[in-house]
Amino acid sequence: DREVGQGLSLREVVEGNLRIGMVVSVEGRRLKDGRIVADRVIYSANVVGPVTSVIPPDPLDPDVTERDIEVLGQNVVVNFVTKFNPDTYGFDKIALNDVVIVSGYRDFDGSIRATFVEDISDLNIVEFEVTGIVEFLDPIRRKFKINELTVDYSRIDPNDLPIDFMNGSFVEVEGEIN
Repeated sequence: DREVGQGLSLREVVEGNLRIGMVVSVEGRRLKDGRIVADRVIYSANVVGPVTSVIPPDPLDPDVTERDIEVLGQNVVVNFVTKFNPDTYGFDKIALNDVVIVSGYRDFDGSIRATFVEDISDLNIVEFEVTGIVEFLDPIRRKFKINELTVDYSRIDPNDLPIDFMNGSFVEVEGEIN
């Protein structure tokens, strides 16, 4: 999670840190006069990593409006709603091994409906990130899955794991790909 904008005006927060399409959480309060004030704006990407699969559009469908890609074992659906950064990157430009930041909403099947995709291939990022639900937790082998991604947490001190770490837990994982 990246907390943006503490002590800044809304305009400063938006112009300096946020882009259209990024999904954020806002914490705030209602004032006595009825106005609502944001105290914190928090942005956390769903996944940051390399594109490992690009499903080509059906050549027989002239009205292709969405496309599936895979990033760190997460199916990502991009469509006409998705905003891209930079503006020259987009629906038809996504390629294998591009390193992207994806923000959006999880679908019922675990897919991410992307509202924002940023190409960061030029930044030489080696640490990646994914959020999701823990499945197939194996405390003996110290592995679990988030959709199709197998996460090995054997190098993490057990005391650093959440107390309620179990299947069904929502987690944010950061690390390198082996």
